[in-house]
Amino acid sequence: MLIRCKTVILILLFSTGVRYLYAGNFNSEKVVLDRITKSLFDKSHLQEHAPLFSEDTINTESPKNELGSKDEFLIPARLAGKTFDFRVNADISYLTFKHFTKSAAKKMFFQAWIKEKELGRTSLQTDSLRKIYAISTDAEKAEIATVILRNEERTMALNSEIPVLYQNARDLEDQYWQTRPSDEKVRFQEMIKLFRDSLTVSKSN
Repeated sequence: MLIRCKTVILILLFSTGVRYLYAGNFNSEKVVLDRITKSLFDKSHLQEHAPLFSEDTINTESPKNELGSKDEFLIPARLAGKTFDFRVNADISYLTFKHFTKSAAKKMFFQAWIKEKELGRTSLQTDSLRKIYAISTDAEKAEIATVILRNEERTMALNSEIPVLYQNARDLEDQYWQTRPSDEKVRFQEMIKLFRDSLTVSKSN
């Protein structure tokens, strides 16, 4: 039974290479999972694998920048180049963070974007825990069930928060474009088209 547990845990937690985003309040869950994992593996075996949770955190507050305005929300450098497809209205879409015209809108979008990634990782973790639950002892099942319940509560909260943040960011940016002349909109659309085309070429190469 112990051998089977080791094999299943390895498959579910380590061989996939999944690193969970430590962006929420997961301190107690980490302790529980560490204890459960250590009860199934000896210390020498555990040291060969990465921890279940990443200790890295992603701060959704603007990083300090002496050259930047106090009111300007700055994207962390390692994430600033990320691309996405955010539709502001029927005519305007953004593909990078630098396309935002208002700092408040950029901050709300960034927060929603990070929360969406947390949601995906929380869902993956919960699915794995449900599989672990089936092969655990009664004592471990009680602890795992607590973590699963907290994950489900966090998932519900994220599902409520994310759409609101995206919509608020969209509304702020839409207000800007409603006041801009048509030629400015056309220039921006042309720029976005060229940028989108360049992304397509990059992916095909």
